[in-house]
Amino acid sequence: MVIKSKIKGYFIPTISYDWIKKTFFLRNNVNATKLALYIWFQSGLNKTRTGITLSSGKAKEMFGISPRSFTKALNDLESLGMITTVRGIGRSPRVSIICDDFEEIGITKVQI
Repeated sequence: MVIKSKIKGYFIPTISYDWIKKTFFLRNNVNATKLALYIWFQSGLNKTRTGITLSSGKAKEMFGISPRSFTKALNDLESLGMITTVRGIGRSPRVSIICDDFEEIGITKVQI
């Protein structure tokens, strides 16, 4: 009889390949790429792609993103059309992941 041991640690769920390709447009912005992974991680925990509440403290703990970089990275992801954000004074931002095809937003596909 084979006994499987439980795997411990954090896992990032399956990410859309087209969404990953959009992160190539985040050149020289490592924090935005880290935040993109954090968003997908939270999406997997919540089992939804909409209304994901992001904590800058948790992003710093898991990925080393400072609060100032967190805000800038959030703006960068939003400007690329990867997410939509609802913000409120004194509240954590609520994010929804957008998984559209590249042609719909006019971005040239990246060859890997």
